[in-house]
Amino acid sequence: MKKIFILAFGLVSLVSNAQKTIVEENFENDNVPLGYNFSPKSNKLVIQKGKHVGASTNRSIKSLIQYDNLSDKKILLDNAEVMNPQFSDYGNFFSVMDFAAMKWTNKIKFFLNDKQSNFVEYDKASKYFLTNEKLFTLIDKKGDAPKKLDEENVDLQIFDAFTNKESNLKITLPNVIRLSSENLLKQVVGPRSVMSKKFGLGYTIQTEENNTFSIVSKSISNDFKSMSLFRTFYDLTGKNFKDIEYKISLDNNNFLIYNNCGYEMAQGAIFDFANDLSVNNFKVDNKTGDIYIYGLFASKVKDVKDCIKNSPKGYYVFKFDINGKFIWSSFNNVNNKNFNSDQYLSYLTSDLKICNNKLLFISGPKMSNKEFFVFTQIDNSTGKELNSNYIEYKEDKVYTMMTGTRDFILSFFTTKDLKNKIFDDYGLVLYNINSKIKSYVDSINSKNKIYFHTQISDLGIWLIESDNETYYKVTYFNHE
Repeated sequence: MKKIFILAFGLVSLVSNAQKTIVEENFENDNVPLGYNFSPKSNKLVIQKGKHVGASTNRSIKSLIQYDNLSDKKILLDNAEVMNPQFSDYGNFFSVMDFAAMKWTNKIKFFLNDKQSNFVEYDKASKYFLTNEKLFTLIDKKGDAPKKLDEENVDLQIFDAFTNKESNLKITLPNVIRLSSENLLKQVVGPRSVMSKKFGLGYTIQTEENNTFSIVSKSISNDFKSMSLFRTFYDLTGKNFKDIEYKISLDNNNFLIYNNCGYEMAQGAIFDFANDLSVNNFKVDNKTGDIYIYGLFASKVKDVKDCIKNSPKGYYVFKFDINGKFIWSSFNNVNNKNFNSDQYLSYLTSDLKICNNKLLFISGPKMSNKEFFVFTQIDNSTGKELNSNYIEYKEDKVYTMMTGTRDFILSFFTTKDLKNKIFDDYGLVLYNINSKIKSYVDSINSKNKIYFHTQISDLGIWLIESDNETYYKVTYFNHE
């Protein structure tokens, strides 16, 4: 009997360790969950709580409450009246905007540990990037963000939000010659669909560890079969301390420019691409520093200059170590008639998550009448495709007035087998591949719609759920 008791206790312990309720609360009058922020590098979640004001589209945040995966709670902000919080990658440095019910506010306040700044004018503060504890940006001679990498007279500007002081430092931009030789694509900067195209070298800025940052640039061959991604690292004195090149080639296939967040979108004659950096995107492993470059390929590029529509054939992932050494490449055809059909590339998306010892890749069209996506798991040590699948979903449409929606969680993906349960895209995938999450979701019985959002970190998975009317709950799952 004693042995049976010990065994039963062990099983309970295993179950309890597999998942943990972080917080579960009912909605209160004028104190409801309004949204959340997640910091994957610190593995912490912040719940925004407050109220809706009249017919305003803005949300009046009273408090910001931070939770870690052990359910330890920390009040970051209380008795406030703010909106639109933004957090650094590590979650320790954040900003809020002064609440304005019927107009866009023009004031921002910053918080770091126990310090808080005075309100700073929006036009001044909004241009900066947040590192662990500093604010920085690049400026041209007019004081504006350079639209392209080959601009002259570019400075690094540091802003101290707590003293309201700016300092301009000299910075040497990355080598642009390597991005503009004759065999490379003449890059478009600005909407790619307009007749009078502007040309230059696109770039993006990434915050890095220890108050550093990188300038990301790409060289793309004229035939769309090879490219190099460059990460040029700087400290906040403007010193370039590292420059890494990652070379990839597709041989008999061609890169697609599509909506992968490799760079921002642009509003031109149609919704299209701000420049050619959306040829692919990358993810960095927070634990090892390894980098994964991923994207979609096609048999041919129908129109290199515009890239409005094309038929994707499959996807690729390249892995490099922290120093840029090539480790493996993975090329995988996707044999699905819906995926392989002619698609508007501005609607076509893909994303890659690092999930324990696997990579999770998803792709499909959004904002379209095609309701599906494909997903696959890849062994991150070998690049071998472990499994792949296809999900047809039904979009749960949310109809709003001019005041917008007041829902805490906005999710849109469900299937015929999931009665009254609506997910984000990764949530729907995890429901199909993660037994712990599936078991938990299946145990919920409700006559009302339950909405789920997921966030994936190095250590585990956060599942945020709510009926958007009476309660919300956050459950944390360790990786399987």
